[in-house]
Amino acid sequence: MPLYWGDYFRDTRGLSAEEHGVYLLLIAAYWSRGKPLPDDDAALAQMSNIPRGRWQHFRHRIMMVYFILTDGTFRHERIEKELLRSSARSAAGVRANSVRWSGSPPKSLPPHPHPHPQREQATQQEAATGQSYAAQAVALADELAAIAGVSTTTQPGFAAASEIITWLESGCDPETDIKPAVADVTSRLKAGGRQAPRGWAYFRNSVRQRRDDRLQGLPAAEPRGHYQKPGNGMIAAAEARVLWKPPEQLSPEEELKHHQDVMQKLKDKASAMQPPKDSGET
Repeated sequence: MPLYWGDYFRDTRGLSAEEHGVYLLLIAAYWSRGKPLPDDDAALAQMSNIPRGRWQHFRHRIMMVYFILTDGTFRHERIEKELLRSSARSAAGVRANSVRWSGSPPKSLPPHPHPHPQREQATQQEAATGQSYAAQAVALADELAAIAGVSTTTQPGFAAASEIITWLESGCDPETDIKPAVADVTSRLKAGGRQAPRGWAYFRNSVRQRRDDRLQGLPAAEPRGHYQKPGNGMIAAAEARVLWKPPEQLSPEEELKHHQDVMQKLKDKASAMQPPKDSGET
């Protein structure tokens, strides 16, 4: 399970070293089980390597603060989200492996090895409302394959939807970011007589660049293949891209805050650079 240390330390200020150890052991137990922890003090004390007689302190400091007690189990919202994401990526991997070994995708995907009612219900709700990244990615993969002139059934690098899932999770829009980026890259490859890519990861930088430009309010990148003298607009765009890149590995929440700060700086600078409006007087 990925741990976002910035979020973790922000949420756990005030815990002792021993309490940190108990919390991390419980996170590990939750992840390895693939389902919520039982409301069983003896079992929880054993998972935490804490003597039963000392457990009540940690139940009060850890379980009742960072977990939600419902229907006899302790649930953790962040871990549930990561389990759902892992399940979606596993489904994409099954599809890719099926293509690699049999040449055709599976007719159906196996169920999650550790299903439970809450996660099953969440998955059904996402699918019903069309918000499942995995479902969107699988459908989008076929459209992108047609744009790129590749096959999702005979080319393993394009059968896996995990890369597309990552694009969707990071805020890339299918219509304004993903499809145009794939079309632009494909066009440039064909114009240059270059070899076709081997997987969706080849388009990653172009897709994210279009997303970043859209969020910053910058015009779409000009098609490559010819020299263009850098004017003020191109210089400003290059400067914006440098600012937009986070200075270090950040959690999703910290990266969003960084991007919001950059957008405000760019808006302020753009306003200052605007020429005065012509009043029409001579």
